[in-house]
Amino acid sequence: MKHFIIAIAIILFGTVVRAQDPHNDIAVNFKVVGAPIPNFLLKAEDGALYSNKDFKSSKYLLLMMFNPMCGHCDMATDSIKAHLDEFKKAKILLFVYPNHEADMPFFNKNHAIKDYPQMFVGADSFKVTDRLFTYQGLPQINIYNKERKLIKIFQGDIFIDSLKAYIK
Repeated sequence: MKHFIIAIAIILFGTVVRAQDPHNDIAVNFKVVGAPIPNFLLKAEDGALYSNKDFKSSKYLLLMMFNPMCGHCDMATDSIKAHLDEFKKAKILLFVYPNHEADMPFFNKNHAIKDYPQMFVGADSFKVTDRLFTYQGLPQINIYNKERKLIKIFQGDIFIDSLKAYIK
C-alpha cells in the first residue's frame, strides 16, 4: 500500500523522494512552496565539500541552479552581484550540475566569485539537483527562509526587484 501511495504521489506531483520526518516516514516533493530543504553536498572548485549545515547562519538561502556556459545565468549572476548590498541577509549558492563541474573554474574566474563571500559556487555531489529544480528554465532560483522552507521559485530571466520582495 505504501508503494502505491508513493507511485500516485509521483504521478500527481512530479519527482517525490523519501525523507525522514521526526514523527513519520513520509514522501516529500521538494519542488513545492513550503517544502523543507533537503540535505545537500556541494563540492567547491578546490575540492572542499560543504553541506546545508555550513550555511545555517544566513536568514535566507538562495539556491541557483545554473549552467556555467549559459548567457542568462551569466546575466543573473552579474545582476545579483551588482545588488548584493540589498541581499545582506542572504547567502547565494550557485549549484552546478555534476557534468558541468569542469566549467566551474572558468565561471568563478570570469565572475570573480572569490571577491564575493556571500556567493558560493559548487557542484552537486549529493545528487540533490533533480529533487530541487524543475528544469523549466535556467537559471532557477529557489528561495528558502530561516526555517529552510521553500518560499518562492524563479525560473528563466530573473529580475532583482522580484527577488528582493522575498528577502526582507
